[in-house]
Amino acid sequence: FSPDSRLLASGSVDKKVFVWDFIEGKVIHTQGDSQKEITSVAFTNDGKILAAGGYEGTVTCWSTSNWAEVKKLNADIGKVRAICFSPDDKLIAISREKKGVQLIDMYSSYVVATLKEHKDMVNDMEFSTDGKYLFTGSLDNTIKIHDLDSKQLVGSLGPYYHFFSLNSSVGGQQLAVVDLSEKVQLYDLKELGIKGRSKIASTQYVSLTEDIRVTLLEPNTPFDSVFIPQSNKLVIKGTVTSKNGVASLTINNQEVKVAENGFFQHETQVALGRWNIPFVARDFNNNRLVKTLITERSANASEDSHFRNGKDYALIIATDQYDELQQLSNPVFDATAIQKDLEEYYGFETKLLKDPTRVQIQKEIRNHTERSYSKGDQLFIFFAGHGEFDKVQKMGYIAARDSKKEDDIKDSYLSYANLREYVNNIPCEHILLVLDVCYGGTFNPTVASRGQEDFTDMDRQRFIMSKIKYRTRKYITSGGNTYVSDGIKGNHSPFARKFIEALRSRGGEDGILTFSEIVSFVEKVEPGPTYNEFGTNEPGSDFMFITDEKKK
Repeated sequence: FSPDSRLLASGSVDKKVFVWDFIEGKVIHTQGDSQKEITSVAFTNDGKILAAGGYEGTVTCWSTSNWAEVKKLNADIGKVRAICFSPDDKLIAISREKKGVQLIDMYSSYVVATLKEHKDMVNDMEFSTDGKYLFTGSLDNTIKIHDLDSKQLVGSLGPYYHFFSLNSSVGGQQLAVVDLSEKVQLYDLKELGIKGRSKIASTQYVSLTEDIRVTLLEPNTPFDSVFIPQSNKLVIKGTVTSKNGVASLTINNQEVKVAENGFFQHETQVALGRWNIPFVARDFNNNRLVKTLITERSANASEDSHFRNGKDYALIIATDQYDELQQLSNPVFDATAIQKDLEEYYGFETKLLKDPTRVQIQKEIRNHTERSYSKGDQLFIFFAGHGEFDKVQKMGYIAARDSKKEDDIKDSYLSYANLREYVNNIPCEHILLVLDVCYGGTFNPTVASRGQEDFTDMDRQRFIMSKIKYRTRKYITSGGNTYVSDGIKGNHSPFARKFIEALRSRGGEDGILTFSEIVSFVEKVEPGPTYNEFGTNEPGSDFMFITDEKKK
C-alpha cells in the first residue's frame, strides 16, 4: 500500500506491475517492461515513488504523479528478492539472491554499504521507524540487526523454524517475527543491548475458521483418529455448515456436492496401509477448515475392484502457437486425440493444457505434486511441441509458448534435467512420461538400454498385482539428441501416430497395454525413440493402460 492507503501495487511472475486505486477498485497503471519475474514492490514513505525489483537484476523507480521512470538501479544487484526504503527515503535497501543486502543512496545511486552477515538470501527486511537500524530476515533462519551509522552488526535473533516474515510496530518498540511454527514471536526493541532482544511474547496462531463445522455421520469416527475399513471402498456421509455459507468441500482432493441443509455423501477408494483422507471446507469469506480422517486397511480386507485399488490420471501438455518460435501444425491435434482415447478406452481422468507458458506448465506440475494419491494410482504425462538443445551446456529443453528465440542461457525454457526432478517428486507411485519433442532423448543424460521382460502369458490378475506393487518411473521420447518431424498439418506426427495406434489396440485380447508393448509400436519410427527408467523406479515395475472392461 501507499502511505495514504489509496494505492495498492503488486508484482508477479507474469513480469508485470499493477497499481490499483484501492478506493475505486480499479487498475490505474500497468508496467510491463521487465523481462523476468517481479519479486518485490515498495512505495517511498512520502508516496511519491514506486519501486519494483525482480529476477531481471534491476530496481526501477517510477513517479506516482505521472508514472514516468525516474531511476533505475542495477549496480551488481543480481536477482532481487526484497526492497524497502528508509523512513526519510534517502536510502533504499535491496536484498540479492547472491546473498547480501545493498544500501544505496537514492539521490546519487551510490552503494553506501553491502551487508553480508547472512549465510543465505534475505527474504524480508525493514528499517526501524527512527531510521537507525535495518532488520534483515533470511532463509538461514536468523534475523540480523544492523546499525546504519556504523554499518555494523549489533544484534541477531533466532534460529527460527523456516523464517517467513518480520514487521516492526508503528512506534518502533516491538518486532514481530513469523516462521512456519504457527507462532508469532514478539521482541522488545526499546534498547538494542541484551535487554533489547528479549522476547516479550509468543502467540499461538489461531485460524479464523471456528465458524466452519464438519461433522462425520458415517463412519462414526472422530477426525484425526484411525478408522479401519473392511473393504477398499468407503462411503462417507456427514454435514458441513458455516455462518458465512459453504463455498466448497473437497474430500481426498475431489469436489463434493453439498446439499442446502449441509449434508454430503462421497465414495472414495481406500488403499492398503495407513493413509490420510483430507477434508477441506471453505466459506464465502475464503476461510478454510482442514480435517483429516485416518484409515488403516489390512491386506485381509475385501477387494471390491477386480484388479487393483487405484485411478488413472493424465496430464497432457501441447503447444502449437509460440510468441517468437516457429509455429507447429500438429501437437494440439495429437494431444486431443490422445486425450479422447485415454478417456474412452481406458477411463483416464485427463487435463489438457494447450499452448501454455513456462510458468503455467510449472504451476500445473506443482498442482499434481500437491495432490494426494492412492498406492495403486497411475499418472501419465505427455508433452508435445518444440524442443531445444544447448550445445555449450549439453542440455535439452522444452519450449513453452513464451520461450524466447534469442535466449542463450535458456532461462525462458524448461530444462529436461529440471523436468526429470519435478516429475520424480510427484507423490504418485506409478508415472509414465512421454515426450514428443525434439532432442527429447536428452531427458536422460545417458543413452537408454533396451529390453523389457514379457509377462503376457501370466494370469492377468497376478500380472497386474505383481507390477503395481513396485514404484514406477519410466519414460519414452520421440528421439534422441535429434530433430523430430512435426508431420503434415492435419496428420499426426510420426511418433504420435504410432503411439495412438498403441492406445487403439486396447492392449490386445487381455485388455492391458504395457510399457514394453507401447515400445513395440513406436520403436520403428525414425528417428528411433529413447526409453528407459528414471528417478526412483523399482525393478519389476510397469505402467499399464487397462481398458475399462478389465477394470470392472
